[in-house]
Amino acid sequence: QDAAWHVGKSWGDFWINAQVVPGNGNLTFGPGDYIRTGQNGGVILVRGKESILISPNTEVAISKNSGDEISTTINQRTGSITLEVEPSDMKHFEVETPYLAAVAKGSNLRVVVEDNYASVHAFRGEVEVSDFRAGQRVLIMTGQTAKTSIHAVAGLSLSGAGEFAEIL
Repeated sequence: QDAAWHVGKSWGDFWINAQVVPGNGNLTFGPGDYIRTGQNGGVILVRGKESILISPNTEVAISKNSGDEISTTINQRTGSITLEVEPSDMKHFEVETPYLAAVAKGSNLRVVVEDNYASVHAFRGEVEVSDFRAGQRVLIMTGQTAKTSIHAVAGLSLSGAGEFAEIL
């Protein structure tokens, strides 16, 4: 499996490692790199059947994993990303934000980070969400959202369709 992400499509302003990116070229993005999109910018990163849509006003980085090229950790500081993650029996795709972490095992999900909160929505599949401050975790399913806020006393809150799993 190729560990590098390729820019499948881009529009508007975006930067890779603080360098302005021209509108063309075969760009790759890998562990240790970070992307920031401007007010009118967006990027779709592709790796095999997996993709990450990085919306405007978003900052993300791919962590350098300890020699484990099977797993991917995205550090998301702010903004919104939508991910298409290939099914796998292993924990292989994680998004870490300042407030929570989302671990996907074959899912389509969106992670949003704002100044005071973060949320994870599962469009398809299962996503385990962990709240750093409250020490809680929950498994959300298709159509469900888990959210935490720096102001939330109770930690994770759930919304959406279907029966909710217990918050542990």
